[in-house]
Amino acid sequence: MPFGFNVFGRRRSGAEESDDLSAGVASYEAGLKCQHGGDNAGAARHYARAEKIFRRLSDKPRLIMCLNNLGNVAANLGEFEIGLAAFKEAERLCRETGNMEDLAKVRNNQGAIHVRRGESAAAAACFEEKEKICRSIGDMRGVGAALANQAAAVCEMNEFAKAATLLAEVVQICRRYEEWRGLGSALRNQALIALQNGDNDKAAGLVKEALSAFEKTDDRQSIAACREMLKELGR
Repeated sequence: MPFGFNVFGRRRSGAEESDDLSAGVASYEAGLKCQHGGDNAGAARHYARAEKIFRRLSDKPRLIMCLNNLGNVAANLGEFEIGLAAFKEAERLCRETGNMEDLAKVRNNQGAIHVRRGESAAAAACFEEKEKICRSIGDMRGVGAALANQAAAVCEMNEFAKAATLLAEVVQICRRYEEWRGLGSALRNQALIALQNGDNDKAAGLVKEALSAFEKTDDRQSIAACREMLKELGR
């Protein structure tokens, strides 16, 4: 029997690889559409197909994005171990390629899963690294979001003084960039810490400031919550 040319596999042409990439991108975009529509199971199927293609093509930037979104939809489906595994590989690839912007996103999403699992210390560590990365690349809005998440995590560990320090910087950043929803949330959380410390007057003042910030947004639920807090405080 004559030797065939396909014994050791056939090298793929540039055109075929381009077709593969197009199919991977199409699957990824279909996943995004499903995810935005709340169809997490459908999103996971599309992302899994895209992942295989990006992995075969050694397209690390797209593979990182795919793994990050796979982690998010797994978390939404309550499959936390699967989500953390996807984030862990995405984290490794980010460090390997020096992709700091995506590393910040991945660490944030890892932290969110740890929060949902009640793992406050692990969550705080993830958010702290995101903060450091965002400072290094000049993303101050990202710094503010990371600090706010850190504050929430350390509050769960009863480290209220540390949380108050973190929130003070969040307030400064949100005022600088006119991030009214973030400002309102930070002020309201400062008020909760003041209540924890028995300082009702300070808490009431902070809630009034939070209400003023939320009134610059369309966040009716937060506006109503602030008004309810003031009612409970008798203000």
